[in-house]
Amino acid sequence: MASDDPERLLGVRGGFLRYFHHGLARPLAVAVVGQPLAEAPFGLPLSDRSTLALARDQALELQARLGDAYQFYVGAQPGLESFEVGGQQRYFIRLWSVVLGPVGEAWGASGSLQLPAALVQGLEASGEGAVALGKRKQGGIMSSLTGGLEGRRAAAATATYNALCSLFYGILRSRPSSLRWERDGV
Repeated sequence: MASDDPERLLGVRGGFLRYFHHGLARPLAVAVVGQPLAEAPFGLPLSDRSTLALARDQALELQARLGDAYQFYVGAQPGLESFEVGGQQRYFIRLWSVVLGPVGEAWGASGSLQLPAALVQGLEASGEGAVALGKRKQGGIMSSLTGGLEGRRAAAATATYNALCSLFYGILRSRPSSLRWERDGV
């Protein structure tokens, strides 16, 4: 995992556990090893494209540096996306996870939270640069917006789980007792 942030590390671990233990009923040991990289840019990228590029670059750097030492390499980064609706610019935060594994590469995202207008007054919608919102020690902006009910850990877990679902779609089967999967012939 391309980070030393304990919340993101535990979130990525949670995504793997949810996918393999709960989704596939295949208990296996899951260890997420933090691998800090060069200093990340200050603030949040201002587009999904920039966020995904950063997370992907981090995962690829780990894979290049560590080779076959691990089965999976993960980059997980929060970022902002903005677009205009009804004549007003709207800003959303979400966390993207890029998972590189033995069968390829997949991306997943957490749910999006809209930033209140008071927090984003004056931001550029150009997609360039970065913005700093929230405080790391208090759980960040996601935690602040949800009153502490959702934070980096939950966002990283959801994004990683979603990426794993895409990565292994059509390759691994769900639990035999899952009626939905049996009915759909997967």
